[in-house]
Amino acid sequence: MIYSGFDTVEGPCKDALHISKPAADGALVAAMEGLIRGDSKPPTTISPLLIEQRQVGDEYRMAEKAIQELHNLIATKNVDAADRAEMEADVVTRTTELMRLGQRMLALDAAVTTASLQPM
Repeated sequence: MIYSGFDTVEGPCKDALHISKPAADGALVAAMEGLIRGDSKPPTTISPLLIEQRQVGDEYRMAEKAIQELHNLIATKNVDAADRAEMEADVVTRTTELMRLGQRMLALDAAVTTASLQPM
């Protein structure tokens, strides 16, 4: 198992289970549990879930960063009322998206855990 910040792994370890940093809650636990129990899952069984988990996590972090940047812009004193109202509406929209992504992350965590514990 490889836990790294890289998108791809080359060389002798390229076929190892790859979990990207930062891993979503449950991904490392499920992978470690499989290693301890000696389960060997074919990569095709769980890989699509891990890929989607990584993508959703990336989207979540981008949405979170955008919300923080909007809050910082709103906090400046030289923002006119119309721009402030537009930014506040954008914060609400992005927060709704953040909540949707958070729910998807939880569902993927459960799916990864379930897939990793199923007999082959």
